[in-house]
Amino acid sequence: MAGALSGLTRVRKFHQDDAHVFCTSDQIAAEVGTCIKMITRIYSAFGFKFSFALSTRPVDYIGEVAQWDQAEDALRDCLAREECKYV
Repeated sequence: MAGALSGLTRVRKFHQDDAHVFCTSDQIAAEVGTCIKMITRIYSAFGFKFSFALSTRPVDYIGEVAQWDQAEDALRDCLAREECKYV
């Protein structure tokens, strides 16, 4: 167990590139907003520099185009909010 606490001192980069939140379409804005606030609070406490980016529908998607459009619009709206602009 020796050195376990000092292990983070060797970390040069932390990369979290995706997450999965399963919710109904009317819960998207609230859920994503909660995630953004949590990430901002935690990363800011450690002084990490970070940013958010929107990933959109892949070429080989499944599901209905209308649902993808609705979800992407809701995510885009969340990222446009004030709490996301300073990072």
